[in-house]
Amino acid sequence: MSIQNQERFYPSYDPPLPNQYAGQQPQTPTRSEIRLASDLKKYKKRSRILAITTCILAITTLIFGGIVVAAEVITVKDNHSALSKVYNTCKDADDEDSLSLGDHNNTLTVDEVNGLDTYECIASTLPIPKATQAKIGATNGFSGTQTDSWDGFKATWSYNKNNGLDLVIQKD
Repeated sequence: MSIQNQERFYPSYDPPLPNQYAGQQPQTPTRSEIRLASDLKKYKKRSRILAITTCILAITTLIFGGIVVAAEVITVKDNHSALSKVYNTCKDADDEDSLSLGDHNNTLTVDEVNGLDTYECIASTLPIPKATQAKIGATNGFSGTQTDSWDGFKATWSYNKNNGLDLVIQKD
């Protein structure tokens, strides 16, 4: 196959310069060759747009994923240290050693027989929702064990006249 015939099959065909092939007429591309060249340009442009869009989506996903992971780590850390803070703040209000911290600072336990000083300190230090506080206050000996959860915490409690308040607050 001659050079001229090979060039006819490439979509990006550029006709030879007049002095390139002495004595020969340069061939003009056919309609199908022009259409192929035009289609190739469109596909190249589309593939660039697709590549750029894919990169933008990947970067956005990485950034958003990083923000979500960072927020989750901060929340877990805050919940973890929140129970330690409550324990350190309220252990002074605890006259009868009814307050304990366990499970690697993930569980706060209150076993109050006389009064509710320690519970009141916990309720004012840890952001226990008013609804949960009302549920704890409305519990009696016939209620059995109750549970509620909020913002990464779970509380389980029971109350009766003889044993007082038994409250366990866990980090979810």
